[in-house]
Amino acid sequence: MCLVDEYLLPLYEDESIPSFPRRPHYHLKRAAFRGFLAHRDMVSLALYILRNAESLELMTVETSDPYSHTIADKFLHGEDPRNVLKIL
Repeated sequence: MCLVDEYLLPLYEDESIPSFPRRPHYHLKRAAFRGFLAHRDMVSLALYILRNAESLELMTVETSDPYSHTIADKFLHGEDPRNVLKIL
């Protein structure tokens, strides 16, 4: 088990994601997650970027396994009204 995995608990489909206050960012145009895992903290960070990066043109989420792809699709696509998200 990777040291990082010891601190990240898996995210389950019925689990709630913590939300953060809105803090707009105006300079971030691209964001990428490689090896994205279905962990609450990773999903929370991706949601924060989607919701707050006003200039975001592209956010790529490359998942590490089929379950993480399902979680990313479920939690992130609904928060992408600008259609900048690409899940691989």
